[in-house]
Amino acid sequence: PILITIFENLASTELKLFFNNFSSDRYAIHLSFIELWRDNIFGVGYHMSQNHYFEYKLIGSEIAEKKLVRNNFASIGPHSTFIRVLVELGIQGYFLFSLFVLKLTHFAQSISSVSALLGASIFFSFLWLDGLNEFIFYFFIASLFHKRPDINANRL
Repeated sequence: PILITIFENLASTELKLFFNNFSSDRYAIHLSFIELWRDNIFGVGYHMSQNHYFEYKLIGSEIAEKKLVRNNFASIGPHSTFIRVLVELGIQGYFLFSLFVLKLTHFAQSISSVSALLGASIFFSFLWLDGLNEFIFYFFIASLFHKRPDINANRL
């Protein structure tokens, strides 16, 4: 959320339009949901963000406010796991999720560099996808524990 907000404040209109088109309108969608979070800092509730999309679809980004984007979706979620957690669960939920991601990354790194690279790839995909990669994420967590049988043996 911080990176896209900085980009919104520094980039030219043409660059914003290019980035929005390149990301299939996700740029403007993300900024609309960040604006929703600014109005609801403690979150709007689990799986409730898409209910507010229509109110915020033309807010948050210069290109959305000038109606330079199509944003024809009737109701849509944030398309970003990080932004979804921030908007729906608020700053406290975002802090806990970020802590979980950091701990999981550290754990993956302690196993192998390949595991860390795979984890980083999955977490990077969370920036642009939401829901489409949840199974991959759960599979990744399971594979981490499968690679460390000593942890499983000690916990039994």
